[in-house]
Amino acid sequence: MIKFDKLEKLAAFLDGLPSAAFDFTVVRDEKKCGAVGCAIGWTPSVFPDEVGSTKFGVVLHGKVCMTGEHDFRTVAQQLFGVSRDEADALFNADSGDDHQAEDFDCPWNASGHRLSINAGPRDVAGAIRRYVAWKRGGGK
Repeated sequence: MIKFDKLEKLAAFLDGLPSAAFDFTVVRDEKKCGAVGCAIGWTPSVFPDEVGSTKFGVVLHGKVCMTGEHDFRTVAQQLFGVSRDEADALFNADSGDDHQAEDFDCPWNASGHRLSINAGPRDVAGAIRRYVAWKRGGGK
């Protein structure tokens, strides 16, 4: 079951995040927790009772989720109730490679593809809101 309230809470947080503190290519800057990160990298600040961070990455329910099979997609799946493909489409930037862009169908975005690697926090917040509206409208 998708947790729309949590997705909306993350979107609201991202709306207030300075662009300089967001980098779609970095889950979390290891030098200082919360210094720079992507949307999933910021989840410890939004959901501190459910997600934490270590020098190794984001931790969810006691599992390190940034290595091997436990990665940002795992955090998104467990925290937001989205599928692995939806997690990838929402929280992983499109590098611009033609083959990569074709692999992901994001009907909630006007392009039908994931956001650009240059997307800022408000861009990601907008994509999250469009996804929520699309799913609530029956999107599959």
